[in-house]
This record gives sequence, structure tokens and C-alpha cells, in this order.
Amino acid sequence: MKKEGIKSLVAVWIVIIGMITINSFNVPHKVFAYDNFGFYMYLPNLFIYHEVAPTDIGFIQKINEQYELTPTLYQLSKTNENVWVIRFFSGLSILILPFFLIAHLFTLVSSFPADGYSMPYFWGFWMAGIVYAALGLILLRKVLRQYLSDISVAVTLLLLYLGTNFYFFSSLTNPSPHIFVFAEYSFLLWVTMKWHQNQKVVYARLIGLTIGLITITRLSEVISMFIPLLWGVHDGESLKNKWLLIKNHRLQLLQLVLFAFLGGFPQVLYWLIATKSVWFNAYNDESSQLVLSKPEFINVLFGYRKGWLIYSPLMIFSIIGFVALYFKRRDIFWPIFLVFLINLYLIASFTSLVSYGYRAFIQSYAYMIIPFGFLVQWVISKRKWVWVASGVIVAGFMYVNILQAKQILVNTIHGSRMTKEYYWAVFLKKYASEEDKKLLLIERSETSEEKLSNESDFKSKTEFLENFENRGKYKSTQFDSLNVHEGKYSYRIDETIEYGPTLELVYSQVTQDYFAWFRPSVYVYPEYDVTANDVIFVFSFEHNGKSYKYKGIKLKDPKLSLKANQWNKIEMDFLSPELLSPDDKMKFYIWNKGKQRLLIDDMQIISFTR
Repeated sequence: MKKEGIKSLVAVWIVIIGMITINSFNVPHKVFAYDNFGFYMYLPNLFIYHEVAPTDIGFIQKINEQYELTPTLYQLSKTNENVWVIRFFSGLSILILPFFLIAHLFTLVSSFPADGYSMPYFWGFWMAGIVYAALGLILLRKVLRQYLSDISVAVTLLLLYLGTNFYFFSSLTNPSPHIFVFAEYSFLLWVTMKWHQNQKVVYARLIGLTIGLITITRLSEVISMFIPLLWGVHDGESLKNKWLLIKNHRLQLLQLVLFAFLGGFPQVLYWLIATKSVWFNAYNDESSQLVLSKPEFINVLFGYRKGWLIYSPLMIFSIIGFVALYFKRRDIFWPIFLVFLINLYLIASFTSLVSYGYRAFIQSYAYMIIPFGFLVQWVISKRKWVWVASGVIVAGFMYVNILQAKQILVNTIHGSRMTKEYYWAVFLKKYASEEDKKLLLIERSETSEEKLSNESDFKSKTEFLENFENRGKYKSTQFDSLNVHEGKYSYRIDETIEYGPTLELVYSQVTQDYFAWFRPSVYVYPEYDVTANDVIFVFSFEHNGKSYKYKGIKLKDPKLSLKANQWNKIEMDFLSPELLSPDDKMKFYIWNKGKQRLLIDDMQIISFTR
């Protein structure tokens, strides 16, 4: 052990031991919940259920019901061939494969069910998160020691853990996929540094393998390729030297590319088996899109709902640290700065990253901590009053960071409903009052079940009423005057009509508020047994002609208790989604999926606004 490295070594082990200890006192109840379910599902599907591309997901539904992992199976997408495809990427499953196999072997010789989700698998996944976080920190220390003094590295690692939301995501919640990617980035930085010091073929292969694996853990992390590509480049002369270095080791470059392909091949193989294609668009949800033309930089950085620098203010010093890095080590400035900018742009362009402190930045801490460390070293080199002033500021940020982590554990800080008013109302308070909670954004259901329970708090208005009294709007053969709910006519749907009348509204014409409730309703007159009626009443929000929130009521749903040969009222409550645009359209229509016969009348939409 080199004496000059003892401070940073002690610091990294203080962090690791602290992380293990805090994790031990805050073991989560459901490590496989929500997104983790999608990232992990590959392993039990393959090794236990032998269903890589299932057409029947009954076994998954059974597991979900037993362990209560997710309200809806949004982790899966059904193809036109009735194959259920996992929407999440497989890289995380590959990383935790050793832990899964150990857990599985243990279940085979114990009384625990070998179902992929029982307690041994739970502990395997939980331990994997801690191990990869620790490995990432150890590797990061090795990288930082090449450029910074030992004391600077020690302080930097302690501040990373205690002063940023890395603390929360590594110690107080489910193992986050971003922690695993953090470890991958730490390894990529280390092996990139090693190759530039000594051009061994093993380092080139590891660079390629890591880039491939990191890409199939989170697709946007393909930008990691710029780290080894631009490492050491800072001007025209260094660019020329880098080109000559690559040219002189072109066989290694070919192996790097080959190993990058091998690292990403498991995902391609899965898609080939499941979809018969080398690519599957996992982000096929219209509400979760990459909109590169409308990046939300201000909201991403400073928004009270989930802004990175609001919930991890210490990281502002990482951005400031780029100045110190530029003047001290331009040879590593450009790859880190470029990847940071691209990552920021991608995060700001994604429409559905709703999380405490934007957890999507967590993996970037592996390289963002480098400019942070250079700023720390600059402060340490200054006079005592600079230390004291900086220490007071940093101590304040650390206190806020640790308190905010506690706040989110007790739901004082909400993962997606935060507002500026609520943030300051609960600032430095452990618990929120009922009065404080009124300042949160509207609560949204995690399932399709929605019910307006506080109707008296809103103003109601009939936005659209179609009573079918104007015969000029539709074919005269579709009107019926013998059976009507009110007025002279009703509208007949028969086997010649697949889509019935449509009521259409533009959201901005109803309200300028960020949310509203709607209650579409219609009277129906089934002319036969409704249990055989395959008709669906649909209410949807559309953006650029594509639906991004959809709710349907089937006539044959036994909950409706509809009666044949009489008028029945059907209605639903519908909360507007997170708007993609205020000019998005709402549509209420009938889908006569089974080409059935029935009468409808008095079709309307009522709005409830503040």
C-alpha cells in the first residue's frame, strides 16, 4: 500500500461501509417493483419458465399478483404476432446474472420457491446493487488518483456520497438501474485510461465490451463511445496524434468494435427470437418520447418538480469545475464535457423522466465527479478562509441532501407531484401537513381506474352534446324514431358501421390549466344479450394524430349490468394526462369491434375545471 494513497482509500471504504450499513437498515420491500421488474424479467423468463418470447403471460400475471410488483404490466409490449416483448433492455439482467444463479441454486436446496422472485432472489438483486455501487466507487478512486491529490480524491468521494442524490439511490431505495450504469461508466473510464497509458489488446477489448454492455443497459448511453474516442484530444496536434495512435493499433480497433458488438449482441438476439427483427422500438408509448426539437433545459436543471440542481444542488460545483478541468487537463476535458452536454440534451428531450432529482443523471456522476474533484483541489490549494467559506456552503448542501433523502422516504417529497409552492412549504420539515399537501400537483392513478371524488371543488360544463336531432349530420338510414331516449331520434349502429359518431374537442378550448376532469357519457339500447356485445366506448387524448391516453368501456363488462331492450346510461371519469401540447385533441367515440346492432342517444362530454 502506498502511503500517499491512504486518505482516499480510507474515504472510499468509509463510503462503502456506510452504504452497506444504511442499506441494511433500509431494506426495500419490493426490489423487483416497477421498472426493475422489466429490467430483471429476462432471467426468470429464460432460466426458470423457459419463455423467452411468450404468447401467454399468465405466469407473469400470477407472479405479479403474488408479489404485487406493478399496477400494470407496462414493462411488456404485444406485437402483431401476439408475442409479448420486454420493453426494457437486457444489460441489467446480464450484470446481475451471477447473483441470480447463486440465488437460484440456493432455492433448489432450500424450502424457498424457485420462482425467480422469492426471498433468495430478492436478496441477490439487493446485494447486486450494493456490490456494483461499491465497485464503481473503487474504480472511480483509481481514476481520480491519476489526476488529483490523495486528499482531494478523499474529499471528492465523501462529497459525492453525502452531498448528492447518489446517497439516496445507492442506500435508501430499490437498487436503481442507474447505479449499475454508474459502475459501468467507472469501469469504462478506468479501462480507457489504462489503454492510453499502455496499448494492450485486453484493454481495447474491454473498452468495446463495456460500450456494448452499457448501451444495452440504457440505450442513450451509447454516447459513452465518445469517452475513449476523444480521450487525450484537445487541439489539432493532439487530434493528429490520436489518429496516428489508432492507425498504429488498427487491429485493436477492429477488436474493440467486435467486442462492442458482442457486448450488445444479447439484446439483438432477444429481439430476433421475439420479433424476428434486429431492432424493436421499446419506446412505443406516445407519452414517453424523445422530442429533440423541444428540450426542457430549465425544468431539467431548476424545475421544482424534479430539477437536478434543486434536489442535488452540490452538483452545480461539478459544472463550475469544468473551468478548472479545462485549464488543468484539457486532454480529458473535451470527452467529459461533450458527453455531459449530450446527456443533458437527451434527458431534457425525453418526455416522461419523472423522478426525484432526475435519477437519469446518476450514472453521469462517474465522469462528472472529475471536474468536481478539480474544483475541490483548487479550493484546497487556496487560503484558509476559502476553505471555511466553501466548507460552510458544502455543509449546508449536505444537510439539505440528507434531509431531502429522509423526506422522500416518508413521502414528504413526492416522486412526481412536487411544485415550487409545496417545496418551500415543506423545506427542512420532515413531515408535510394536510394543508401543505394541497400544494402538490394532482394525484394520478397508476391504473386505469379513475374517479372524480371531489366534484364540488370544480366547475362543471357541458362541452359537447350530440342528441342526434340534426338529421343532416349523418345518413338518414342511421336514425331511429321508434326507440329514443329523449327527443325525436336516436342513432342506429349496425354491422355496416365499425366506428360510430365521434365527439371531438381541443384541450386548450376547455381550459388553460394543466389538468381537468372529463365525464363522457352515452345512452345505449342493446337489442339482444349484452354479454355477447363486442362494442367499446372510447375516450382518448391524441397528439399529432396518435393516442397517448386511452380508456375504453366494453358493453359486455358485467360491472355495467346493462339490460337488453331498454335504455342504459354509460359514463366514465377521465383525468387529462400529462399534456404533450395544450392543443391536443380529445375524442369520444364508439368502436363497433364485433359489428353488432344497438341504438345510442344523448352522447355528451362534461368538463370539470378549477
